[in-house]
Amino acid sequence: MRWSKIRSRLHATRGKVSEADFREMTRRVEQNSQGEHYSSGRRVLLISSNGAGLGHLTRLAAISRFLNGQSLIYTLSSAYHVLGKSSKEIVYFPSYGDIGIDGAVWNPLMKAHLGAVIKGFRPEIIIFDGTYVYRGVTAAARQAGVPLIWLQRGCWQPNVLRKSVQRQNPESYVDGIVVPRDYGCREPEGERQGELEPCYVNPVTLLGRDELLDRVEARRQLGLPQDKRLFLVQVGAGVLNDTNHLKASAIAAVRGLGAEWEPVLVANPLKKDFELERHDVLTFSAYPVLQYLKAFDAAILAAGYNSVQESVVSELPAIFVPNLHTKTDDQVRRAKGMADRGLGMIATTVDEIETSVVELGKKDIRATISRGLFDAGLSNGAEEVEAVLERH
Repeated sequence: MRWSKIRSRLHATRGKVSEADFREMTRRVEQNSQGEHYSSGRRVLLISSNGAGLGHLTRLAAISRFLNGQSLIYTLSSAYHVLGKSSKEIVYFPSYGDIGIDGAVWNPLMKAHLGAVIKGFRPEIIIFDGTYVYRGVTAAARQAGVPLIWLQRGCWQPNVLRKSVQRQNPESYVDGIVVPRDYGCREPEGERQGELEPCYVNPVTLLGRDELLDRVEARRQLGLPQDKRLFLVQVGAGVLNDTNHLKASAIAAVRGLGAEWEPVLVANPLKKDFELERHDVLTFSAYPVLQYLKAFDAAILAAGYNSVQESVVSELPAIFVPNLHTKTDDQVRRAKGMADRGLGMIATTVDEIETSVVELGKKDIRATISRGLFDAGLSNGAEEVEAVLERH
């Protein structure tokens, strides 16, 4: 049943979903997820939480590359199509915000949909990546008797951490916890969460250093000039609601370095954005961006988990601009951690961005940061998750 049809019925019944809707939906989902579509071997279901971005989804895609056996991604992210995976590799279920219904109606609907996927795919283990484990995920996993592992990104806001019932009593929601380390946030290891002892793995990235395109090839594929110093500008919500102003200021600062420098914007593949309207700025759109980062001499990046870890993998000197309004992710602490280790710079205002661009325009400073990034690099934690699953 198409989501438009389900949505129209939900609105027509004022949020009451009929048994017929549930039966039809679960029958079709279970049929499409039948195990015979997949080869033999252990099956792992990877579930990513809601969001229009690609952070949770990219981490699960990274882990799926190194699993022994078959994997299926189940995501609430509307960005799922960017991965370019087939319907046999990824299943999309819209969040209650995207589908336009109340959470009280959405949870049982999601539980039924996920339950049908579990019944059809028959996973031996489930991994969930998100900051809050949905009730429907826990219920569906326990009803099927499948162990549920929480891939739990660290660097939480202290006030959120203190109030999180799931962090204090995770055993009520999951059966195990895996925490990817963070180059910007070093946290104490060995402490239990409730009755569970987290397993730690190295920082997780989609690609390793030996998988990145070199400078010349990356520029060739992106259509970027070989004879310029290129300054990548890729920021998220950042410190300002008006990100266009932030980007415009960053572009002006880079151009102020001289004619040898050229700013380059990453076009958001999910929406029509400022960069698509700037015909005077070099722009590209690609996924994963990590594959092409060797093309650049310096960068202004968001301070989210993936961007920071990818800067280390690519040895790209960067100015990190933390989003000051995230609910759970402490991006200020992560950006400051990178700056304190000499692995980058932090900027929380336009003035600080402009000043940092001037500093990063200096060859000796870029070289020092690049050496630090090279030395800091660890093996890819995505490869370590398989060993953790063996213990479950």
